[in-house]
Amino acid sequence: MSLAFPKPEPTADRIGKKRQRERDLQIAGNAVWERDAHKCRACGRRVIRSNGAGIRGHVHHLVKRSQSKEGRADVENMVLLCALDHAAVHGYRLILTGPQSTLKIERPA
Repeated sequence: MSLAFPKPEPTADRIGKKRQRERDLQIAGNAVWERDAHKCRACGRRVIRSNGAGIRGHVHHLVKRSQSKEGRADVENMVLLCALDHAAVHGYRLILTGPQSTLKIERPA
């Protein structure tokens, strides 16, 4: 016998907070694109926002959003990476340490 608990219905307050978080992330992401001048912080390659001719850029959180409540929409916690370097970070082929102002980038052998 399996006990299943019904999923709570989203309330207007929860929906409003989620929308606000999404807006905050969008605003912070736009600021990161401007600060990093549309260039990957790891390789310096120019990146684009949409699908087109060029390499797409991704905003990466240095401290995971789930690990830092304050870091979710914090521009200091975000860097712009090209799609290739962003995949390398998540594949542990590129290591980013420190805050973005003193960011250290390593490519382990």
